Amino acid sequence: MKKIATLALGAGLISSPAFAGGIEGFPSVNRFLFEQGRYVEITGGWADSKTEGTEFGQPTGNVTPSISGLSLAYKQDVGDKWAVAIHGFNSVNYKLLYPTGTGVPSAGTNVRYRGTEVALMARYKFNENFSAFAGVRFEKINDFSGALINPSLSYSLDSEGDFNPGFLVGAAYEIPSIAFRADLTYYSEIDHDLDGVEQLQPLSPSDVTTQLSTPQTVALNVQSAIKGPWGAFGSIRWRNWDDVAVESPVLGGPLAEFAENSVDYQIGVGYLLNPKWYFYGILSRSEPEGGFVGFDYEGGGKGITLGAVHSIGQTRILVDVTYGTLGDVNEPDAGLQIRDVSGTAVRVSLSHNF
Repeated sequence: MKKIATLALGAGLISSPAFAGGIEGFPSVNRFLFEQGRYVEITGGWADSKTEGTEFGQPTGNVTPSISGLSLAYKQDVGDKWAVAIHGFNSVNYKLLYPTGTGVPSAGTNVRYRGTEVALMARYKFNENFSAFAGVRFEKINDFSGALINPSLSYSLDSEGDFNPGFLVGAAYEIPSIAFRADLTYYSEIDHDLDGVEQLQPLSPSDVTTQLSTPQTVALNVQSAIKGPWGAFGSIRWRNWDDVAVESPVLGGPLAEFAENSVDYQIGVGYLLNPKWYFYGILSRSEPEGGFVGFDYEGGGKGITLGAVHSIGQTRILVDVTYGTLGDVNEPDAGLQIRDVSGTAVRVSLSHNF
């Protein structure tokens, strides 16, 4: 029984690797709701991708700078049936920057899109097998800005969004004797007003307000012990990016549109070497990888993650590394061609059960 519990703890720590949907910093998760007693977790992540190609035959240089983010979670039981939790994290984190001095027409073009979310959640256990949970989410768009530069246009926007609510609701089925859990969660979209300054050269800057919605999401997670020290886990995650666009009052049309909806798949296995060490590997796939229209990754993303969880008493340290390919960027009208985009991500997480 102790082996089963340790398998469950190890698999429960593991969440989506980087590159999910091509936009997100830390995908929304609720797994800490299922931890025992009081629980606290801090996670840091860093990702860097190599995105080099040509624009009208000229080398672009690497146009995707590295990104980093932070996630904090706290959970506590309230009696035998209830648990409450709070989770704060970087919800979206996207950067695009064409280096200057390359000679390409778009040199200096850049996009920055960052958001922060805080979620308050509660879970109710009907019995040892069934539970339901729900929560309210508050998201702040910290920065939606950038510049579009080409021979016929020089445009810039500097804006940030409001702090608006959404919700989540879900249910879980568990079989504790085999560390099995399947949970399904729906996350609502969150609507934002972006207030900022927009300028189209040679016109004067103007104050503008436009709208942006972060998309609704459906996520299914499954984990189980399978044989001896082995465990397995997987997930499917759908995000409704196809309905997201940002209209520009000055340009009279969309400033930013997102690519098709993203569906992220994961399947992984874990091996419990002993009570102190748990090793795992994950294969991931995204169809399509996502991104802004005009800079959309084609062909879908693929990734492999290798990691380990080290337990010291009630404290656990997780470290993993993901290598992923995001596909190609092919925009003939803009003369842009980038092939074999790839990237690496590192995640470190420290957690403790009280």
